[in-house]
Amino acid sequence: MRPKSIAIIQPYFFPYMGYFSLFDRADEVVFLDCVQFPRRGRVHRCETPSVEGAGWLTLPVAKAERSIKIRSLQFADNANQEWSKRLARQPWHDTIAHSTAMNLVDLLCISTTSVTDYLCRQIDRICDYLGVQRAHVRSSQLDIDPTLRAQDRIIAIAKSRGASHYINPPGGHALYYQDRFSQNGMNLSFLPPYDGPFRFLLPALATSDRTALRNDLARQRTRPLVSPKR
Repeated sequence: MRPKSIAIIQPYFFPYMGYFSLFDRADEVVFLDCVQFPRRGRVHRCETPSVEGAGWLTLPVAKAERSIKIRSLQFADNANQEWSKRLARQPWHDTIAHSTAMNLVDLLCISTTSVTDYLCRQIDRICDYLGVQRAHVRSSQLDIDPTLRAQDRIIAIAKSRGASHYINPPGGHALYYQDRFSQNGMNLSFLPPYDGPFRFLLPALATSDRTALRNDLARQRTRPLVSPKR
């Protein structure tokens, strides 16, 4: 059987370019939507430039219990009205309407009640634009023991997809152990920290040439994966 690499990531709202290196390097990506919604994470918000240096653009998500899973997130009843106000406050908003690089007006439009559907559609479209489209599935569609937590859940998901190599973003060194992956027939690697110019993806998609974005991914691809620290 041919070796298969896999990445397992939460669906993020316009993440930085390094996020898409996972699609570029892995054979398959699993959207981790069967876990608790991290309210201080990047599922519902993205970093954007501001006069202070950086700020947050946050989706109008409906109020929900703290234990809600990502797959169950819904938009607020007045989402479109509120969303228009939030977008209009962004200093780079005018560039979106006049962008010839990508139809961001359509990509930002909220046309579903499901936040996960909205995010997965966006990520699909951006991957296609960047030329890194990969097979993907949502973890909520897999038959994974719901009592598994943290590393054990990741290993179970990877095994269910027949993976022999798991690739994680650079921030996960404290979360995963190579010996646990080895016991389950898998190697473990991490992406190197992103060092490119496109920290703020949303305005970059509006103002940067697609070739520049693709070249940045290609350059990131030449950097070796990082071995686990433990």
